[in-house]
Amino acid sequence: MRSYRLKIFYFNKQEVLPEGWSVAVVCPIHKKGDPQICNNYRGIALLNVVYKILSNCILDRIKPIAEEVLGDYQGGFRPNRSTTDQIFSLRQIIEKSWEFNKSICIQFVGFKKAYDSVHRHSLINILKEFKFPNKLIKLIEATLQNTEIKIKVASELSEPATVRTGLRQGDAQSPILFNLILEKVIRATNCNNGIVLGKSNINILAYADDIAILGDTEETVKQVCRKLIMMASKVSLEINDGKTEYMILSRQDREYQQGQSMNVEEYVFKRVTHFKYLEHLITQDNDLKMEVSARIQKGNKSDFGLGKVLSSRTLSTNLKIQMYMTLIRPIVLYAAETWPLKKIEETRIKWAGHACWRVESIVRTTIKENPVGKRPLGRPRLRWEDCVKRDVENIEPEIPWRVVAEDRDRWREICLAVWSQ
Repeated sequence: MRSYRLKIFYFNKQEVLPEGWSVAVVCPIHKKGDPQICNNYRGIALLNVVYKILSNCILDRIKPIAEEVLGDYQGGFRPNRSTTDQIFSLRQIIEKSWEFNKSICIQFVGFKKAYDSVHRHSLINILKEFKFPNKLIKLIEATLQNTEIKIKVASELSEPATVRTGLRQGDAQSPILFNLILEKVIRATNCNNGIVLGKSNINILAYADDIAILGDTEETVKQVCRKLIMMASKVSLEINDGKTEYMILSRQDREYQQGQSMNVEEYVFKRVTHFKYLEHLITQDNDLKMEVSARIQKGNKSDFGLGKVLSSRTLSTNLKIQMYMTLIRPIVLYAAETWPLKKIEETRIKWAGHACWRVESIVRTTIKENPVGKRPLGRPRLRWEDCVKRDVENIEPEIPWRVVAEDRDRWREICLAVWSQ
């Protein structure tokens, strides 16, 4: 153990990785399909354990500075945020735009091998631009120099191959470093046109490299996408046109024709009627039926896969319940906090408090503000906020739910009361 501490001390002083720490062993794991096709494998990189401890120490120093730099649009790998934040924000924007008869266009953007393709020298320049301490920049740069990989198949190791681009897979720093690269790209696009909610303008939502560009027209989204392509190319990021698609949500334009597309530069992006954003199904008419059905199907599939285990007489009931709570229930109730349905009070009421406590965030903005416009004639759809109001009014009928939510202790009492009904 003392020798490992000495190596970390040496690295901190000399800013050079000890021998062996820059080598990653990559184990190809077959996903599905023909095992003879390389693209059907996912490579899992194994790094030196002591290096991973060092990497986490560096990460602890990166995080506070990164939190001041990153925009609120980015929810990936940040404290007190999850995919649910981004899904909730998107669903609220869609729900309110539909309610106030506002058309919106959403483009879901994916990159080709995002983490593996970024230019390392550009990363260092970005860290300098964001005023990271010189010592920290040198340590980060040292972890990315002279990196190598070895491929392990069965018990055989290949000869080392040098890697000169991209972030290291399995490295604790990589996600937050990618966020900083993307932050530079997003700032350079300088996009101001988006969905207006009150005084806020929301044009991009992102969870790491999963990006949603928002605009009131297809042309607006096109302009942002064009800038994004140009700025991303400067750090060696390339749009994956196979995974990038767009959707138009409008009461007027509900006629979808097969083969519709958007042309941006040399790319052609398909128009779709539904898209799986962060594993949550978004549809062009903002209907939850497909998402709920998909959750039920996935739950049934998981239950079928564990059927023999759950029906085993050798396992205790407590262990089976624990397996259900760990392996099946989270799949069925993923992002259920965002559903305006009666059966989801428990997760929804808890999430409502969490959202109100997030001061100056996109999540809170999407709850509080509305688009500029008029509601069309007819009975409006059931909104998420309507469900929260109904949940709270049963317990606290005289005070608006947002006011009640500001008092955390009182909100916890209401949560317990709702769950016990």
